[in-house]
Amino acid sequence: MNCKHEDPHLAKGIRILTREQGNKLLASRFRADSLYICDWPGCVHPGEKRMYKLFRGIFKNFKHSHVWRNLRDMQAKKSELSCAFCSSFSTWDMVTTFCLRRSLEYHEDGEPVVRAYVCENGHVAGAWTDRPVYNL
Repeated sequence: MNCKHEDPHLAKGIRILTREQGNKLLASRFRADSLYICDWPGCVHPGEKRMYKLFRGIFKNFKHSHVWRNLRDMQAKKSELSCAFCSSFSTWDMVTTFCLRRSLEYHEDGEPVVRAYVCENGHVAGAWTDRPVYNL
């Protein structure tokens, strides 16, 4: 079901956070971290080329996580996006900082199938698209 909202909003419905979904996204070296993701998709938005299924989540004890240590140690560049859930202006792209699984695929135009951002408070906002179908 497509979302009709144009402005920022939270998806309606029951919010069930699961660590299992979070572990499916994280690279193997970060799987000890506790990333809880809402059952997805929370909302579906049509884009120019594909449908974006939005999700949200939170890290438990983010400042003590391996992901936070990775962001700090590699002096990762902050994105220009603000957090969707709090007033933080410090967010990082989890794809370019190698926090997400490498086996997650890319579309033929180079866009990742999963895109996620994390703020300094451990809030995660992201979107995934259907996996690309390649002609063999």
